[in-house]
Amino acid sequence: MSNLEIIEKFINKDEEKKLLICTINKEVEEFYYAVIRYFCDNKKVHLINNIISDGNNTVDLFGSVTMSICSTSKTLELEKILSSDKKLFILTDYKNYKKYSKSTLSINGYDYEKDVKEYIISILKINNNDLLRLCLLNPSLIFSETSKYLTNNNYLKSAPILDETNFILEKRKEIYELKKQGADIKKIYLKLKSEIIYKKFNFLAY
Repeated sequence: MSNLEIIEKFINKDEEKKLLICTINKEVEEFYYAVIRYFCDNKKVHLINNIISDGNNTVDLFGSVTMSICSTSKTLELEKILSSDKKLFILTDYKNYKKYSKSTLSINGYDYEKDVKEYIISILKINNNDLLRLCLLNPSLIFSETSKYLTNNNYLKSAPILDETNFILEKRKEIYELKKQGADIKKIYLKLKSEIIYKKFNFLAY
């Protein structure tokens, strides 16, 4: 079962109360938020973006179904959320994902590119390589860019973004992988240093 299928089925099933999603950065977090909102809209579920409150507000005063989504990397806060009866999506970091994924329905968003491709090609039925490439490089833009495409039935690529190799994102993924593997601190430092140098050079180039 793919990650997107897990998300869609979680919305429909009452048995599962929590879905933990590991995100590697804010851009990837925005992508999963957009996907969750899309599926919720299709199911006529009102998505609330907040930390849990007391009680289980799965149905509001007007009779519409609601579901919550929150983002936290604080372990104590996450433990409180997991122990509640409220049904919700939880976006968190790898450290907490690794700790709780065995006891909670979970998705590892590290390989988010597969999910971006599935969402654009299989779910939205969009066949446009420029759009796909842009969203792979900039996952946080997926809602705005796919909305423009579906509204206008065409797509004009954003050349400056599309033509620039996302070197910084690749560096960050390498750093993330080194940290996950418990690599030597010197290797991580050198990767961070190369990212900083690239950022300075990139700024001067413009």
